[in-house]
This record gives sequence, structure tokens and C-alpha cells, in this order.
Amino acid sequence: MQKWFVEESWSEDNRNAYFYRPLARDTKNRQAQSRYLQDASYLRMKNMTLGYDFPKAISGKLCMSKLQVYISGENLFEFKNTKGPYDPESAEGNGGVIYPFQRSFSIGLNVTF
Repeated sequence: MQKWFVEESWSEDNRNAYFYRPLARDTKNRQAQSRYLQDASYLRMKNMTLGYDFPKAISGKLCMSKLQVYISGENLFEFKNTKGPYDPESAEGNGGVIYPFQRSFSIGLNVTF
């Protein structure tokens, strides 16, 4: 069970909680309802690459025909309205674990002689 679920569960001190009282056995309310429907719209920056081509005057002095540097990023940010750690792009199947997208950065140098 996740920490945020416990913190947002009903108790005497938290009567306006989002979730019902946690139970040790599976006797939850199975009636169809709309209480936990969430707006799953989101905006995510999946990848971005910025590069710079050095002028031929500089690359020529270094005996190169082209010199380029770049930086690239994956999963840079997202804006979402869902409550909790839910990912709008994930799909749980067969009770499997859902891993979040990892943020990564890379830098590079592209040289042509």
C-alpha cells in the first residue's frame, strides 16, 4: 500500500479524506460509482534535443568540416490533474508492476572530418 493512500484515507482526524477507511480484508464497496473518476488529461515533454553547429571558420581551424554539440533530454516534465502517482500512459496488466518513466539526459559531440 502506498503512503499517499494511507495519508488520504478516512480516520477520526481526517473525516474529509479522499479514500475510504483502509480495511485488512477485501470487503470494499463494489457498487458502480463516479467518486474516484479523475481527469486524466496531461501534457508531457517526452524528448527534446538542442544542438549548436559551430561556424565553418572555427571548425576549419580545427581541421574539421563540421563540428556540432548537442544536449538531449527524455521525460523532462509533465503536467497532470490526477490525484496520486498515476501515470496516464501506463496500462496495468496481469497484476504487473508499473514503473514510472525515467528522466535522462545526454550530451554529445558530432565531428565530421
